[in-house]
Amino acid sequence: MSKKIFVYVASYGPQYWTSLTDTFLDGKGEGVTVYSFDDETGALSYAGEVKGLCSPATLVVSPDQKYLYAANETRDYPNAQNERGLGGGVIAFSIHPKTGNLKVLNDSLSYGCFPSYISIDKEGRYLLLANHGSYFYSTKFIKNNEGYKPEVIRDDGSISLFSVVEDGGIGQVLDIKNLRGTGADPMLHASAHPHSVAIDEFDYVIAPNKGGDNIFVYKLNRDTNELEEKFVCPAAYGSSPRHVAFCKDTPWVMVINEFDAHLGSYHLNRETGELTQVQIIDTVDRNFSENTIIAAKSAGGDRPWACDVQVHPNGRFVYTTNTQNMTACFELDRSTGRLTLQGRYPVGKGMTRGIQIDRTGRWMITAGLMDDALYVTKIDPETGALSCAGSIESKSPTAVRFVYL
Repeated sequence: MSKKIFVYVASYGPQYWTSLTDTFLDGKGEGVTVYSFDDETGALSYAGEVKGLCSPATLVVSPDQKYLYAANETRDYPNAQNERGLGGGVIAFSIHPKTGNLKVLNDSLSYGCFPSYISIDKEGRYLLLANHGSYFYSTKFIKNNEGYKPEVIRDDGSISLFSVVEDGGIGQVLDIKNLRGTGADPMLHASAHPHSVAIDEFDYVIAPNKGGDNIFVYKLNRDTNELEEKFVCPAAYGSSPRHVAFCKDTPWVMVINEFDAHLGSYHLNRETGELTQVQIIDTVDRNFSENTIIAAKSAGGDRPWACDVQVHPNGRFVYTTNTQNMTACFELDRSTGRLTLQGRYPVGKGMTRGIQIDRTGRWMITAGLMDDALYVTKIDPETGALSCAGSIESKSPTAVRFVYL
């Protein structure tokens, strides 16, 4: 058993998603914050912080618990050339084995704009980033035999694959895949926007494309260091697939939709890579009269959106968050892949973002983005039900990760 448990929290700085001059979200985050965690009481205690980072909004921990990686959700990550608009970044940290303190190893451009998710393979050899892309576009005029022809240039979302070097640092970029598709909203879905990427123990990679109402399936080829596209699964028009979670030791994959706030259960054929929808189920209470809704300004902000999805370590329960400040719990039939609503539980006061369950399955920590708080809930292992165990102030938290030392 671990002697010490630490919780690492990513946070937003100011976000300019829909405008060059006006913030969409006034993030207060200054870096990655470290908390010690008491797994008997669920108490969090501030243990340190790496400040001065550029909107490190998503995290992943290496399988050996020695390294932490943060993706910087921005389009203007600082670089040696001091150029603007080169996209986001990614930072590698070593974790001190006794104190949990972080030390920067190196960093890199993410080779895409606004990286919104970062994952690592089972051996800790590869990093994958989902580069969401911006909502902007421009016109370039190309000369041909008939004169000048306008061409619309969009900042399409992409998946970038990096190597991890021996000391845990970020190596070279190995592959970049640009996603395809458009969706319902004329601005938010004018081009591809992957919001997450996950890799399973069989090297299948899944990237939900919220901009294109589809889900991309790749296979990591360790011989060529490339991502091989296997399948593109269509989703309902206007659904906006956002986050993904594998159900270990099963063929089932959970995908949460942002726009319609539905949770999809999918079957992954690990021979062909084909992804097939098994069920779609609502995650929000449509009769809830006191919604706290934080939605895109262009969409009017008139409906709840879904954010994250996580599978309990026991494989029985699936949890989702949304802008309704409700965490929904579903029970998974592991033989059929079908879901049944177990309950909805109020967590926080506003939009909740990332959630993380500890490896024992007894605790969940939720990032209360709009509340500037982390919420600790206790999980009933028999029913999956949540009960409040406490909270702690944290500036604009977006993602949470446990580390066991």
